[in-house]
Amino acid sequence: LDEDVTQLGAALAALSGKPRLPLLVTLAWQVRERDCRLANQLISEAQSLLAHGGSAMPAGADGTMVFAACKARLDLTQGVLLTLQSDLDGAAQLIEQALTQFEQAGDLTGLGDAKYCLASVWQDRGKPKQRDEFLQLAIADFIAAQDSTRADFCRARLLHYAAFRDVIGTKAQLASQFDPARHWPTLVNAWLESARAVVAIFSGDPASAIKHFLKAWAAARATGQIRQAIIAASNASDSFATLGDLNAALEWDEQALELARSNGLPSMMGSALIQTGNIL
Repeated sequence: LDEDVTQLGAALAALSGKPRLPLLVTLAWQVRERDCRLANQLISEAQSLLAHGGSAMPAGADGTMVFAACKARLDLTQGVLLTLQSDLDGAAQLIEQALTQFEQAGDLTGLGDAKYCLASVWQDRGKPKQRDEFLQLAIADFIAAQDSTRADFCRARLLHYAAFRDVIGTKAQLASQFDPARHWPTLVNAWLESARAVVAIFSGDPASAIKHFLKAWAAARATGQIRQAIIAASNASDSFATLGDLNAALEWDEQALELARSNGLPSMMGSALIQTGNIL
């Protein structure tokens, strides 16, 4: 959450020299979509520390982050940043490099994160079959790592995509896998509410879709999932347009466009411009 990232930043500011390494790596990962420029600055400093004796560093703040994990996480973060800049070949190379390092270190959470990020590369390449395969592999790693939140996060994303192909089946899966009476983590809601919204769209209920997309937008913003926030805002705009409220539709498309521009995401800017043009 944003407040956790703020605390990480304050903790980092209180440190100097080599003890900064674990927090540099963690913070770079957390701001990779929130602030790409800051993420690159943090990566640069962390790489410098690694090159000058980082292997002698003690374990990180959580007692588990060591040299190899730092290197793998930095490669993974850089891969995500390249994905955001639409350099998909460069992104895949770095993410696969991180995947190998996580595998050698036996880091199941890192493995799942890397496969999740590769799923995003395949999504941007227009290859849904490979995307879904990597999301399933990520779920298996997260289950093995006993990280239920990450596993649910991936399941929700899978259902978001599945809703476009099979609304009835997805609706049943949402009910069985995600109890609507349960409070789900904000991280998960960024995709869960989006999946529910897509089901509502194809069920002929744009008003409910708007409600769910706006919840997805808020959850994505609060957890630094900027691409998902942009998509949720654009989809909410489409639903407002379906109801004939073009003023609200334009407002949400402009919010999506502003967010894409402020984070310098070229493919998302293009998408948001097209959506805004459609409403105009």
